Amino acid sequence: MEKIENSNAKERSTISFLDILLVIAKRWKMIFFITFFSAIFIAGLMLASKLGSPNFILPDVYSPDVKVMFRENSGAGGLSSLAGENAALLSLAGLGEGSTSKKSDKAEVILYTRECLDIIIEKHNLIEYFELQESPAPKSAARALLKENINVDTDVKSSVMTIKYSDTNREFATMILQSLLNELERRYKMFEDEVITETIADLVQNLENAERDFKEAQDQIIVFSQRHGIIDLEMQAEYQVREMAALKNQILSLEIEIDKILEYKSSSDPEVLQKRKELKQTKDLLSQRKTGFKEYSIDDIPMQKLPEVAAEFKNLKAEVEAKSLVYYTLKSQLATSRIKLYSGSSSFQIIDNAEIPEIKSGPSRAKICILFVFAMIFLSIFLAFFLEYYENLKKDPEEADKLNEIFSYFKFLRFFKRSGRRKKIE
Repeated sequence: MEKIENSNAKERSTISFLDILLVIAKRWKMIFFITFFSAIFIAGLMLASKLGSPNFILPDVYSPDVKVMFRENSGAGGLSSLAGENAALLSLAGLGEGSTSKKSDKAEVILYTRECLDIIIEKHNLIEYFELQESPAPKSAARALLKENINVDTDVKSSVMTIKYSDTNREFATMILQSLLNELERRYKMFEDEVITETIADLVQNLENAERDFKEAQDQIIVFSQRHGIIDLEMQAEYQVREMAALKNQILSLEIEIDKILEYKSSSDPEVLQKRKELKQTKDLLSQRKTGFKEYSIDDIPMQKLPEVAAEFKNLKAEVEAKSLVYYTLKSQLATSRIKLYSGSSSFQIIDNAEIPEIKSGPSRAKICILFVFAMIFLSIFLAFFLEYYENLKKDPEEADKLNEIFSYFKFLRFFKRSGRRKKIE
């Protein structure tokens, strides 16, 4: 007997596929009518949302878009072309090339700044458009809604950023998107100009330091050449031309100062005499420069010191070349940065402007209907199994007592409790 009862218990505890079909077949009408009326309801609701007013449930949404490309700087390859094998040296000098892969990220940050959003909110009165007059924080709520309607997507490979704005009013959405684009372009250009201005200031400072180092290196090799009787005509010629040019500029400045002073002072004035004395000394120095350099020592370099002198001269010359590379590269970058600043050019380039969309971007009412109908099918099947379980539960006396005790704790379930008792009495 015990074996029979155990086998029956195992059979009862195992749910077969036929049991599932039996429950569905027993309550097929309920499942069918729930699904049928749900389908009619959702279809009618979707049709009403399509034909109804724009403020009805699930109105058509339109998403105009614009495409922006971020160009590489025209002078980005300047270091590589000038430096060649010495690019590592320039990096150590703080002149490495900057990465342009994050320009779209910077533009997105600028787009979502509170200042940028507030300008759009005030320009198009979005607080009133979103009906936020009664909100405790209308501006913050308008910012949140504006951000929610903006979508930014960037293609890393092509450096193209796509900006979309979604709204039920296609004309208004296009107008908002165009305003966002104009404000982003203006602010990005301001950001670039600030960066270029700071870069120019840094370049000027670095150029002064590089020029001083370059001149010191040239002076060192000239002194070394004079000491050891080594003549480098190119180096000396460059040094001589630079010094003579400086003297000519000094003479010109003194002459201009003397002419200005003579406009309100006599030629016998002490200040005029002092300036003329300085002018004469400068001209004498220029004349001495024109006669050539001081003669070098005629002593030969000792054979034993020749390798040492040659190595040191080579090191000094290499240092001059390295500092010359840094100096002229900085000079080129400074000229390029100034041209870019004054020309008004920008890496921000609009390649596809906003236009009023003709096709909605959402919602997909067909997908909503299909998903809703499938959800109601599964819900009705679940309800059928629940009702079947409830009926079987009431047929078992022990389980019915447990159920009545559970219902006793919930007053709003008294109807089920009474029906359970009635079923038990029957």
